[in-house]
Amino acid sequence: MLTLLYLTDAAHRNLIPDEKGIAAAFEAEGVGIDVRAWDGIDWTGWRNILIRTPWDYARRPGLFLEKLSAATAAGAAVIHSEKIVRWNIDKRYLVRLSEAGHRVVPTRVEEKFSAASLPGYFALYGPLVLKPRVGAGGADTFKVHPGDDPPRWRRWPAFPCWCSLSCRRSRRKGSIPSYSSRENSPTPCAKRRARGSSACRTAMAARCTPMNPPTGR
Repeated sequence: MLTLLYLTDAAHRNLIPDEKGIAAAFEAEGVGIDVRAWDGIDWTGWRNILIRTPWDYARRPGLFLEKLSAATAAGAAVIHSEKIVRWNIDKRYLVRLSEAGHRVVPTRVEEKFSAASLPGYFALYGPLVLKPRVGAGGADTFKVHPGDDPPRWRRWPAFPCWCSLSCRRSRRKGSIPSYSSRENSPTPCAKRRARGSSACRTAMAARCTPMNPPTGR
């Protein structure tokens, strides 16, 4: 039977509700899954790897990419490939898609970000969605309005971190711009609001964690 390293994080070692029965489904196809937290093992010990729910990778993207790179160099078959993960892990890919002529939510990424600059963006674009450039699960993601009291974004630490911003107003009904820049949390970006739902999930608390930007290849 083929063995598959099934990567998750420490909080989901027992898998999530959507994965009920997944082990039996794989076994029926001749595949045995080995569920492990991504940051507690050396990935190079497996030949087949599925990046499934390692949702806290955004707190240590450098370590995550190091492990991915080492496994790839060792000849492991990884889903998805290192090339795809490196391209997709940073929300700057939205800017690249736009530059390539694809229609995406307007997004702007800045290397330096200060919450003090947001009033100017509010004046130009109205409500914004702020989120980390490297992030997952809606963590450190905020929908902010000019009239917020107290402004949630003022609770962000006043030191460098990764953030992203989309700041061109979309002409489509129900859409809002996003912003990404660099401050102690992942970068923010704009998302289109789905009918009957908020544009993004608001984090329970505005927590920012220093991180290094992922290196490209």
